[in-house]
Amino acid sequence: MASRQFLSPIRLYLFAASLLVSIVVLLNTSGNSFRPPIIALWMLSALLWALTFTPREWNIFVCLYRLFNADWWIPWRSYWWAYLAFALIMFAGISFRITELERMPAEILNDPYLNLLDAYEFSQGIDQPVYFNYNNGREPLSFWLMALLAAAPGFSFDFYTLKLSTALASVLALPLTLCLGIEFMGESRRKAGVIMGLLLASMFAGSYWETVVSRSGDLHSWVSVFALLVTVLLIRAVRHNRRVDFIMVGLALGFALYVYKSTILLPVAVGAAVLAAMALRPISTLERRRYAANLCVTFIIALAISLPLIQYMLEYPGEYFRRAHQLIHDPATTIDSEAEYRWQIVSNVLSVIQKHLGMYNWRGDPNLERNFPGAPALDAITGTLLILGMLAVAAKLLKSRDPVLWMLPIILLISHLPSVLVVAPDATSQVPSMTRTLVALPQVYLIAAVALYQVMRQFLRTFNRPVGLILATLIGVAVAFLAYQHNHKFYFEDYNIHLTQRTLPTSDGGKILRGFVNGGGAIGNSFIIQGGDSGEARFIAAAAGVLDYPNVIYNAADISQALGQAIKRELYPLDPNRDLFFLYSPQNGETTALLDSFFSEGHLIVVPTYNPNHNYATYRVPGLGR
Repeated sequence: MASRQFLSPIRLYLFAASLLVSIVVLLNTSGNSFRPPIIALWMLSALLWALTFTPREWNIFVCLYRLFNADWWIPWRSYWWAYLAFALIMFAGISFRITELERMPAEILNDPYLNLLDAYEFSQGIDQPVYFNYNNGREPLSFWLMALLAAAPGFSFDFYTLKLSTALASVLALPLTLCLGIEFMGESRRKAGVIMGLLLASMFAGSYWETVVSRSGDLHSWVSVFALLVTVLLIRAVRHNRRVDFIMVGLALGFALYVYKSTILLPVAVGAAVLAAMALRPISTLERRRYAANLCVTFIIALAISLPLIQYMLEYPGEYFRRAHQLIHDPATTIDSEAEYRWQIVSNVLSVIQKHLGMYNWRGDPNLERNFPGAPALDAITGTLLILGMLAVAAKLLKSRDPVLWMLPIILLISHLPSVLVVAPDATSQVPSMTRTLVALPQVYLIAAVALYQVMRQFLRTFNRPVGLILATLIGVAVAFLAYQHNHKFYFEDYNIHLTQRTLPTSDGGKILRGFVNGGGAIGNSFIIQGGDSGEARFIAAAAGVLDYPNVIYNAADISQALGQAIKRELYPLDPNRDLFFLYSPQNGETTALLDSFFSEGHLIVVPTYNPNHNYATYRVPGLGR
C-alpha cells in the first residue's frame, strides 16, 4: 500500500517532467555550452527532482515550514542577548572582510585576473561554458555570481568588484556558523546550541584563514558557504532521518560541485556520515532502510544537478582532470628511473602528511596570493583550542555512538584529501593548501569551539552561578576578541607589508592610465610598453577597468608598428587628433630615447607610486593630426 501511495500519478508526472527537462539540459550542454536559458532549465530540473521525491502529504509549503521551523529560530524574548551578541559578531566579521577592500590587497595577481576575465567573457556571451578550462580549469558557479554583481548599478568588471563578490560569500557564511552550532548541539540543548553557535560564529568572524582567501579575489570562498550548508543540513538528516532534510542535502551537494574541484569529495563525506549513522545508531532494520532510501534520494538529486558537469568530464576528461593529474602525477618530472620515481612518491606522501599535520599551528600555505608564506592557518589561540578540541572529541568518541559527533573526524579527514594527494615530485612545494582544504574549515572551527565551550562549562561547574556565568562569559569574549585582534593586525600589517614588498604597483599604473582616459584621452591612443619593473600590462589594464585592452607593446622597437595597427582597429581605434600616451617603467631608458627620436614634441613625466622603489614613466605626445 505504501509503495502505491509513493508511486502516485502526480509523482509519476513529476518524474517524467524531471527526466524530460534533465534530458533537454543534457542535450544542450554538450560541447561545453551553458547558455542562460539552459541554466534556467537546469535550475528548474533541480526543483522538479526535489518535488518528485517529496512525500505526498508534504506540499512545498509544508516542506518549507519543516525546513524553517522552530529548530532554526531563536525566540527574541528569551534570547535577546544572543541576538545582540550575534549582531556584534556580524559587524566584526563584515568589518574584517570589507574594510579597506579597495586598498588591500591592492594588486591583482594571476588567478584573480583570470577569474575576472572569465566572468567578463561569460557576461558578454563570448564564452559561456559548463566548465572554464582556462587556467587549469574552474567550475562555473562563482563566475556567474561575480557576473551578476558586476551587472548591478554602480559596479563593473574590476578587481574591487571581484574582491567584493568573494568577500560577500564569506559574509553569507557567517549566519551558517550560528546554525551549525545550534544543530550540532541538538534541539534538546537549545541554550547550549545557541552558545556553541555564537562561539563558532565569533571564531569564524575573526578567522585569518577565511578572510585572506575571501579578500584575495580568488573564487574559492564560496567553498566555505557550501561546506557549511551541506554540514548543517547533513546533521539534520543524520539526526532525524527525514526525507526533506536529505532532499535539501542533495540540492546543496549538487550545486556545491559547481564551486571548486575540492568539493568533489563532499558526496563521499555525506555517504560516509550516513553509513556511520546506520552502523552506530541502535535502530530497526526498517529505519536503516529509510536511511538507505533517503541517501539514494540525496545522490539522485545531486546527480541530476551535476549532469552537465559530468557530461563535460566524460567528453573532455583530459581537461577536467588536467590539474589533478599534474598534482598527483606530473609527467614533466625530471626523475628518470621508475623505481626512483615510486620511492619519491612514497617519500612525498609522508612529507605531505607531515606538512598537513602542522598546517594549523606550525607552517601553512606557502603561496603569497593567499597567505603570508608559511604562516599557520590558525592563530595561536584558535590553534591551541583545536588541539584541545580534538582531544575532547576523541575522548567522547570512545564512549559515544552519536553519529553527529562521528561526522567530525570523518568529514575532516576526507576534506583534506584534495591537498594531501598532491604528491607529484614537482608539486609538493604547493602544500599545504589553504584553498584545497577549505571544505574542512567548518569542522576545524567547530572542534575549536567545542574546546572553548568545555572550558566555559568548567567555570560554570566550579563556581556558583553568578560568578561562574560572569567568568565563563569573560573567557568566551576574551578568546574571541584576542584572536580577532591578532588576526586583524596580522592581515592588515604583516601580510600587507609582505605582499606589498613582493608585488609591483600595477594598481597605480592602472590609475595613471584611467586618469589619461578620464582627462579627455582615448583608450585607443594609450599604449603600455611592458618591461623592466612595470609589471604585467594585463594587470595594469585590469586596474584601469579595461579587460579587453588592445595596445600592449612588448618591445619598444615595435612602437611604429603598434601605431599602424591601432589606427586600423575597429574596437578602441587610434584617433590621430588626440594625444598619444605611453606608460612604461622609467628603468627603460632606451624606451625614452626611442620615443624622443619618434616624437620631438613629446614630454616625459615620472609618476611616483606607493612603492618608492617602483615608479612609472608617462610619455605624452600631442595629437599627430593637429
